[in-house]
Amino acid sequence: MKLIPLLSLCLLLQAPLWGQELRKAFVLGADEEAYEKLSREHARTLLAVSDNNPQKALGNWLTTMRSIEKYAESIDFDIKGLKVLLHVFWNADGSIAHIGYFILPDSRNYQQENLSALLASFVRQYTPTFTSDRKFSHYTNVSFPTFVEPNKN
Repeated sequence: MKLIPLLSLCLLLQAPLWGQELRKAFVLGADEEAYEKLSREHARTLLAVSDNNPQKALGNWLTTMRSIEKYAESIDFDIKGLKVLLHVFWNADGSIAHIGYFILPDSRNYQQENLSALLASFVRQYTPTFTSDRKFSHYTNVSFPTFVEPNKN
């Protein structure tokens, strides 16, 4: 009989979490259901948005990675040695909706809350450099610093 009030309390405390969106920057694997939904909503690839041109897609990706790096430098956050799996979700207008990340084992040591704060802050100030007719995403491993510059063609 005492288990039912305890279970009700647990369900009540969890209720505000149900149906909430993922944070602007989140750790991959933290909420698989929300992540899967976000992936379905942003199913179009960066390659498709880049006219199926691999060089253009790489340039768009590198521009975004350099933007993260420059933003980190501007707020004096050292990301040299950071190695992550990044999944960036863009809105159709080119703004970034969310960034999912997973710190790779061979990365320099970073605290997740600090990296989440950096990426969430970056998303809020990011200026789009390309657009699409619908939402899109891209994911891959990234290492900082970024030594390759985007092609300016």
